[in-house]
Amino acid sequence: MAATSALILKYGTYEFSPTPQIGSRISVARVGASQTGPGTIERIVTVRGILEAENGTSIQDLHDAMLAAMAKDRQTLYWARRDGSKIWINQTAHVQDFDLNLDWNEYQAQYTITFRYLPLNETHNAPFSASYNGYTFDPIPAMGREFSAVRDSEAGPRRSTSVRLTLDGFIAEGSHANNVAELNALAAALSEDDVLTYGSLITNVRVERFSHPPDILDRRVPYAVVFAYETDIGGDGVKKLQSTRRISRVTQRSAWGFSPFIDGSLAQTLGETDQQITAVGFVIAETMAEARAACVAELDTMIPPGGIEIEGASITEDPNEIKVEWNVTHRYTSPVLRGGAYGAS
Repeated sequence: MAATSALILKYGTYEFSPTPQIGSRISVARVGASQTGPGTIERIVTVRGILEAENGTSIQDLHDAMLAAMAKDRQTLYWARRDGSKIWINQTAHVQDFDLNLDWNEYQAQYTITFRYLPLNETHNAPFSASYNGYTFDPIPAMGREFSAVRDSEAGPRRSTSVRLTLDGFIAEGSHANNVAELNALAAALSEDDVLTYGSLITNVRVERFSHPPDILDRRVPYAVVFAYETDIGGDGVKKLQSTRRISRVTQRSAWGFSPFIDGSLAQTLGETDQQITAVGFVIAETMAEARAACVAELDTMIPPGGIEIEGASITEDPNEIKVEWNVTHRYTSPVLRGGAYGAS
């Protein structure tokens, strides 16, 4: 009789026996127009193993039991030490791929199963807070901004500058009832104009649009909110400005290995990654000199000092529109943005 494994793997009430090989990786999604904001982390778990029996009838029974178990959706995937001293996975998952092949000569069935799940305790969190009218955004959504001149007529003098702020985020409550409650709370907060707090930005705004997909059964529901306000920003001749940046997360380079039928995995850290920050945007101004000056000021804001500009950066001028566009990337051997959304060693 084979010894009982020190590890246990279950999907719902079904327990895998013997304990198979298990591999896990992370798939990271980003949000926002330039895919720069905190988004969803999804775990992808691959299981490979063999079912064995003494005769054809027994192997068919094991085959049918696994088929029935994997046909169920949204079951708890549980991966831990049998004594409970360590738990690696305890999350609601679904079967993405399932391959089960019988070998009748040896009374064996080889299988490969891919599970996917959204871990509610693994989200990107920015190192500041965001709220509106008593509602706290958690996780903090990505923000985009757009400036445009407000005039009495198309050719008339500037009256003010209109600023639009777009928040792209998601709620992660884990059940249909909780999703409904959270969406209702957000909608109630957005029902009137109030103060938006987003890190160091604190300003009175009005709500222009709030949207989310109709399907709220998933564990995470994305949403988008558009705020607007008037300001005197742009007195330097700026008509319109759009600016975003992309920041690579700080992680550990790792080498992973799996040995067949050996509990656990082999891992080796190879040191911390460097960091790249990319600024992308454009500005339209009254004169080309003012557009260039605004471009310089925006790059100074978006690109921290100390990096090395990498090949391929560009600044494009369009004298017809009086427009300057930029796409600039700096690389930092020692990361300058860490924690929460940006990662850490």
